[in-house]
Amino acid sequence: MIVLEYLLDRSEFVALAALLRADTIIGIDPAQLLPATPAERQAMFVNGEKSLIARGLARLSPPNAIQLDPALLRMARALTQPGSAIIAIRAVPGRGQQLYVFYARDAAWVEQSFPDPRGHRLAEIGDSADLLERLLALYDFPEAGGEGPGFQLDTAGFITLVSAVRAGEIPDAASVGATDPEGLDSLIGAYAYGPVNGSIALLPIREGRELEPMEIALAHGQAESWLIADDRGHLGKARAYQADRKALAVALGAMLRALNQAN
Repeated sequence: MIVLEYLLDRSEFVALAALLRADTIIGIDPAQLLPATPAERQAMFVNGEKSLIARGLARLSPPNAIQLDPALLRMARALTQPGSAIIAIRAVPGRGQQLYVFYARDAAWVEQSFPDPRGHRLAEIGDSADLLERLLALYDFPEAGGEGPGFQLDTAGFITLVSAVRAGEIPDAASVGATDPEGLDSLIGAYAYGPVNGSIALLPIREGRELEPMEIALAHGQAESWLIADDRGHLGKARAYQADRKALAVALGAMLRALNQAN
């Protein structure tokens, strides 16, 4: 559930990050965020600060301090000092990839998305239960379909599979180490013709450092939908499972609990 949201342009976002003295923000490449020269960066900061003040999202406080809107400040602290983070990539065939980044602070989650190349959307999501519902909505798995036994494939082979399908090629079972050719055909069909696919990476953070992420890939197909994750106990192997909305909720719920325990 989205409680509150703000739309910021690039200069406003840069000013916001600078006001909180953020060196990095998870999910954003500083080289793509900032202009090349110090003079251009300073001009962007000044313009962004003025714009935040003009919109009522910040105000001058004597002698020369800037006070941010309390709700915007709360969100900005989650972005710049998160306790954990999630990077979700949502790919829609024919339309490209969409990036969503979620940041946790004080048991609440904030979402950042990018409505245009120079825009930043910040939204308060709520607690972990609200976050789970938000992630389920992004990938919109079918209500029915069940979770089958699935099949194994090489982890590197799966990466090759996704790249090949996006290039219009069809890999065979042997080339990706798949143990079920029919299941592989269904998985390829989900990536090639389904309405949405992508990946979700959960990033534990301890003492300001990102730890090893927990990741799943997923593909919502026209007939069958799939989850792909590491096959535990089998180095270099992944396992693909047929899944519906309930199975995806169970998998994400377990990952969120593991994320909380890792911090």
